[in-house]
Amino acid sequence: MTTESFRKDVGKKLADLQQNEDEGAFIEFPKDYTSSDRKYVHKIAESFRLHTMSNGVGEGRFITVYKNPPEGQESKLEKKSGFTPDMTLSPGVAGKLRQVAASAPPATGKILLANIRPLSRVLASAPKRKQAASAAPAAGDAVEGYWP
Repeated sequence: MTTESFRKDVGKKLADLQQNEDEGAFIEFPKDYTSSDRKYVHKIAESFRLHTMSNGVGEGRFITVYKNPPEGQESKLEKKSGFTPDMTLSPGVAGKLRQVAASAPPATGKILLANIRPLSRVLASAPKRKQAASAAPAAGDAVEGYWP
């Protein structure tokens, strides 16, 4: 388990790296970090939108944090963008969209209020909240079915 001083030290180093004006800036963390320490550094660096890379094997494993990904390396933040579905339209759908777009009036930037149902009718038809018939009960009064 990481200590509070370790967390503060890592946070300070990563904040300093993030504020560094050198776009090629990086920090190499020591090889004596445990796997949970390295995992913590990865997690916090990601929250700072920094880029991490682990190197080495076993006892010689260490982590490097970069302000920008090193040349030739793809950013892990870009890899996590998720699944992007194929949005290719069938010829029929594409034709229908063109037809609808051609028949639509040009955009003016104004909302056509005539096409929006007046809100007052919607509110008028909404169920009403029952009002209390009497004043609010005082402390210690027996209360049955009171609704403010």
